[in-house]
Amino acid sequence: MFVGRERELALLQQAADGAKSAFVPIYGRRRVGKTELIRRFLAEHSGLYFVGKAAPAGLQLRDFMRAAARATGEPLLAELAVDGWERALDAVTDRWPGPGKLIIALDEFQWTAQASPELPSVLQALCDQRWKPSRKVLLILCGSYVGFMEREVLGNKSPLFGRRTGQIQMSPLGYRDAAELRPLVGRGPGARLFRFGRSPRRSLDRSRRVQVGPSALAGAGPGRAGAQTHAVPEPQKRDPEPAAFVRREPARARAPEHVTLHSLDDPYQ
Repeated sequence: MFVGRERELALLQQAADGAKSAFVPIYGRRRVGKTELIRRFLAEHSGLYFVGKAAPAGLQLRDFMRAAARATGEPLLAELAVDGWERALDAVTDRWPGPGKLIIALDEFQWTAQASPELPSVLQALCDQRWKPSRKVLLILCGSYVGFMEREVLGNKSPLFGRRTGQIQMSPLGYRDAAELRPLVGRGPGARLFRFGRSPRRSLDRSRRVQVGPSALAGAGPGRAGAQTHAVPEPQKRDPEPAAFVRREPARARAPEHVTLHSLDDPYQ
């Protein structure tokens, strides 16, 4: 089941339909659906999908050529000996049968580039000298290391700087889209929502806990038809902060104007 990401899919579709070659980086933290977005897009388009790994460059090139053989329907590509990424990518583009653009999606790009540091420069040369005039390639570079993607792909010191025709920074699904995934987990207790005031701890002490179903997550507010509310038991004064929160205080003596910041703890940051 695939939900949401209409804007991201529309951007990729626009790049595929355009009259020129295109380059679209996709980046964001782990587990937000970058790979699933690419797979969803390629389910309706012919293309080459390759996942980088922590492996030597030679092994990755052989795996890439096997993927290219499947994508192009040219079994001999799997046996073609290549001595670098430029020759490998040239072999694929030369044998692309069409119709439409050749979509080359390199997922987990940070691992491929780590094993082959020259790869960004190779892609830059191909974009400028061959793919731009041919108008038949859509390059997608996807990475989970945001710092790497911003520095080595998007940064002004990257060989690829200025070549992108679009970019997608993936964020977690919004509440409305996430509510559509509710049928996958059955009909158990609904999500627990809390209203927060100045202090999350105090708000949890004083607020109501609301159990809601998908319709409430998609827009129905607390207290509407179908919602069940239960009082939160009063905690002990010395109870620790709820595990879902991170408490940050300035490294100085406590003062009347002392401010404590609370934020939601996110294991994927």
